[in-house]
Amino acid sequence: MQLEDIKLAEQKDFPYLEEFKKKFTITEGTVFVFNRTIFVNGTIPPDIMLHEFKHILQQEEIGAAIWIEKYLEDKDFRLEQELEAYIFQLRKVKEITNNNKNEIFNIQTECAKNISSPMYGSMISYKKAWDYFEENL
Repeated sequence: MQLEDIKLAEQKDFPYLEEFKKKFTITEGTVFVFNRTIFVNGTIPPDIMLHEFKHILQQEEIGAAIWIEKYLEDKDFRLEQELEAYIFQLRKVKEITNNNKNEIFNIQTECAKNISSPMYGSMISYKKAWDYFEENL
C-alpha cells in the first residue's frame, strides 16, 4: 500500500457519515477514511494525508468495516488508533522538515488540540496528549 493507491472522495459520500454524526462533532472540515478512500471537502494538507494513510493501514490489518465498528463503539480502541496515527504524522513531519522545531511544535499543538476535542469525543486531555506526543517523538 502506497499513498498513490489512495482515492479521494467528498465527505458527503462517506458511507458511515450518519453514524459518526450521532457520536461526534462533525464539521465541513472533518476528514474520514474507509477502504482506501479519504473523504474530505476540498484539499487535504500533506500531514493530514499521512495521518489518514496510517488509518488505512490500520483498517487493512483487521478489515475496514470492523475497524469502523470498533472505532465508533470502543473509546479505548479509538484513542489507541488516533494516538498511533498522530505519532506517525508527527514523526513524518519531523523527518520531512529536517527536525524543524517550529513546524513540529505547530503541528504537535494542532494534533493535541484535535485529539482532545469533541471531534473524537473528548477522550483525552490536551496535556495528556501533548505529553504522550513529547514522550513518543
